[in-house]
Amino acid sequence: MGNKRVVVMPYDEAWADDFIKIRDEIKEALGELALRIEHVGSTSVRGLSAKPIIDIDVVIRDRQALEKVISALAEIGYRHEGDLGIAGREAFKYDGKEHLRKHHLYVCTRDCAELKRHIAFRDYLRSHPEAVCEYSRIKEEGAKLYPDDMDKYIEYKSPLIQQIYEKMNTAFLIRKADANDIPALRILYRLLEEDGVRYQPDHFVIGERTDEFFRGIFDSDTQDILVADIDGEAIGFVHCMIIPQKKVSCLKPQTVVYLQDLCVREDMRNKGIGSVIMRAAKDYGKEKGADFIRTQVFPGNVDGMRFYERNGFCEMMKTIECQSLD
Repeated sequence: MGNKRVVVMPYDEAWADDFIKIRDEIKEALGELALRIEHVGSTSVRGLSAKPIIDIDVVIRDRQALEKVISALAEIGYRHEGDLGIAGREAFKYDGKEHLRKHHLYVCTRDCAELKRHIAFRDYLRSHPEAVCEYSRIKEEGAKLYPDDMDKYIEYKSPLIQQIYEKMNTAFLIRKADANDIPALRILYRLLEEDGVRYQPDHFVIGERTDEFFRGIFDSDTQDILVADIDGEAIGFVHCMIIPQKKVSCLKPQTVVYLQDLCVREDMRNKGIGSVIMRAAKDYGKEKGADFIRTQVFPGNVDGMRFYERNGFCEMMKTIECQSLD
């Protein structure tokens, strides 16, 4: 590895699109064998300098599915190379594929420690722009100091990576919600429903979010709940939905990432957490191929409107209604 050329480039917006092209080809081949397909590594973090190679983790249920996955990937040109010494993570290589960006492909069981490490590191960086700036600086310095020595380059950046992992143990990160988050999410949804009753009592009541409600989101291909996590506890969330525009002749064929709900726990507000969650929602939309982001705000929610305006939103249209049909 020592004489391998080191190439580090400034972040390129095209990397997100490159991932989508690779993901879609793999998804078509694997179908339901893939629980999800994750963009990991440095190219998955907006603003982070990186080697221009897309890292991809395909998540499968367990090793019983691996044989079918190997066969399906072989049909589209991927060769299985084994776990290369990392349990639970299977590496694949390919020849050709000039229509796609160069990439590294791994298949991981959903309980794989390496997968969890990849996701946690990515989500931490996405939530902490100051860490992205510092990591970019170190990577660029390392590439200039050791342009022909990959081992030295890795050694140069390793202390900062270790510092980031240490900070990850005390800071919040953004991740996808799962069933373990349901109790905390119910509390956060109640805060939203109380706001709804306060701003529009003619329409809203305090309800109960069932397990079925959450499972419907977790199992969907077109929606997710992203949570801000501190020590394993969800202290804020955003519910994102990917919605294609209606096929009407007067509308452009666009796709929107719609923010169904966004909430931060009351004692954690005014700490920038909401803006980090919003950034994660925008990145989520980008990965899913959305063209823009949209939400709705109660007319009396002045603070909420200010929050969205600070995050780049502006009023595009107004919803009006008449409370009486007389």
